[in-house]
Amino acid sequence: MEKSLQGQVAIVTGVSRSQGIGASISRKLALLGSHLFLSGWPEYDWPSDSELERLLRDLRDLGSEVEWMPLDLSLSESPITLLEAVSSRFDRAHIMINNACFWRADSIATLDAASLDRHYAVNARAPILLSVEFVRRFAEKGARRIISMTSGQMLGPMPGSIAYAASKAALDAFTITFADEVGR
Repeated sequence: MEKSLQGQVAIVTGVSRSQGIGASISRKLALLGSHLFLSGWPEYDWPSDSELERLLRDLRDLGSEVEWMPLDLSLSESPITLLEAVSSRFDRAHIMINNACFWRADSIATLDAASLDRHYAVNARAPILLSVEFVRRFAEKGARRIISMTSGQMLGPMPGSIAYAASKAALDAFTITFADEVGR
């Protein structure tokens, strides 16, 4: 396989399951030659430390330099914390994958402010702040791509997922305007 991303640095959030989307994205980036800075929230999803260590070892065996940082993206300071850690380790980054998400079932009967705030903090605020700060820090150092993962919320209803659908739709709306501002 051609290593078309050889030497580039990719940041991937939401690497919280060895068989999840974040891990799959990380494997593909490693196969293409990227070095990786990964984050995830162990309290949310990781079944065991050995599973995480196995994933990191597998990525390193593909030739990638890999760092992993536990990070709760619901905290407002987390985007800066993450990008400062990336800057310290690699000095630059080329790809930002906003993959982290929070989901909890809800309905008209159960939706409350705390749940809505948690969904927005992780699914909208964090990737928006990460994207903006990524451009500020790395645009002049070779940053090339930002990819934000959403779901099918714009294709139709998502019963039982009011807060999730609303927060991911906010990320969709942001991306349209942000791309126009920073795209070349």
